[in-house]
Amino acid sequence: MEIIIKDVRGAFLNVFKPKQAKSGPRYGGAFPIEPNSANHKLLVATMREVAEKKWDKKGPAILAQLIKAGDVFFKEDAAQDDEGNVYEGFEGMFTMNAGQAEDRGAPTIIDKRKDPKTGDFPRLTSKDGRPYSGCYVNVKVDVWAQDKPADEGGKRINAALKTIQFVRDGDAFGSAGPGTSEGFEEVTDGADADDIA
Repeated sequence: MEIIIKDVRGAFLNVFKPKQAKSGPRYGGAFPIEPNSANHKLLVATMREVAEKKWDKKGPAILAQLIKAGDVFFKEDAAQDDEGNVYEGFEGMFTMNAGQAEDRGAPTIIDKRKDPKTGDFPRLTSKDGRPYSGCYVNVKVDVWAQDKPADEGGKRINAALKTIQFVRDGDAFGSAGPGTSEGFEEVTDGADADDIA
């Protein structure tokens, strides 16, 4: 079931190049979700719907067990490191994680405005410098229920990362963020090193 989560910050984004995980190389990211927001309500409703579609009348009870065990892609908790420290940007927030294996292909990354010539959103690459961890994005995810034997992952509610749309800049996490042209002057032809220095 595909849904779009709107205007959230991206964190731990590896959307252009997969990152090695226990299960193999994966694309992915984490997204702080404001409690009681429209995004929060959509995520809760979607998990419920997906669970009921998969497990029928047992859906609500199974979903409750999965939430308690942390076997869901959306948690009503802030993302934390192994020592229990809340990550920057997740203070007072809930957490959505979404990703997919490298062999399923990279997520589509698009800009915020359509190209008037093509009528479609321009695709972004790593050379564009966005999206980056800390900026604001819209995120399309495909939410699905997994029901495998315990030794193959067991029951879970997962979200595949399908599309990310860059929305606007934000304070980058853990870095100085993207460069800007502020402070530069035009360089004229024939300027020597002393003029530029």
